[in-house]
Amino acid sequence: MAIEKVGVYRKWLEPVPKGKNGKPIPESEWPKKRRHRWIARWYGTNGQRYGKVFKTRKEAQNYASKSQKRVCLGKADKPKKVTLHEFCLEHEQVMKGQVAYGTIQEHMRALKLLENFIGGSFVLSRIQPRNAEAFIAHRSASGWRPTTINKDIGTLHRIFNLAIEPRGYVAEGQNPFAKIKKRKMAQNPLRYVAVEEYRALVNEAKDLWWNILILKISKSISALKRKQRKQSSGNRKITKNALFQWLMKQHNCWQTYRLKQKKVSHIFLFLRNELRKFENVKRLGSGLHGRK
Repeated sequence: MAIEKVGVYRKWLEPVPKGKNGKPIPESEWPKKRRHRWIARWYGTNGQRYGKVFKTRKEAQNYASKSQKRVCLGKADKPKKVTLHEFCLEHEQVMKGQVAYGTIQEHMRALKLLENFIGGSFVLSRIQPRNAEAFIAHRSASGWRPTTINKDIGTLHRIFNLAIEPRGYVAEGQNPFAKIKKRKMAQNPLRYVAVEEYRALVNEAKDLWWNILILKISKSISALKRKQRKQSSGNRKITKNALFQWLMKQHNCWQTYRLKQKKVSHIFLFLRNELRKFENVKRLGSGLHGRK
């Protein structure tokens, strides 16, 4: 449609009243003697006329001024009606090939939790921020950690953004999870590496390549130790939350790893597995070289 203006008009709520002579009153007297509301009207991209009713003229004009830009951009169409259950089925099929399999599973997990809470027959465009807040409060009351709850908020926020654009199931700016605040997380105490654990780590490095790795770890720890001495003279411990870099020879590229407060046993297991892979690659390479 060529009409892109959002107009404000009276919406009459009753038939034209009759005067003392039994005839309908003149149109000039309608605003005073005929009950009415104010309606903001516009045309969508498909030519269909839409409207929203308000009590006062000022409310209708404010809505019209806010909606005018969206109408000009072709984004003021009313969202298509689809239930939450139907959206879940569609989302699982549509996202295949666009994101990783694990991401799809995470999306479906969050959607199923929301569906079980508010019901699969709930129309997607009618989900309000109060419903989202109630869902998050229910998750929190069920004993889930703030980390998991914040993950659910972020996942559902991204899913509803997809429901807005490109699918058109939710109006623009109506994401129910957009203004849901993430829960505060208590900081866990830092895990420190003891001298015995560090020596055990060095003993695991029987290969020259792993000695280089340990050397880089030591340099990172030394840098952290110097930084901690500047910050606090009373703290002489060394944190594991350091950035380690080393050359992955079998891939011929630099890789960066950040070990975030993992148990030392996990690091040992990681070292053993990687050492075996490295030894297998060297063995395979030497075998191929011998065939040549």
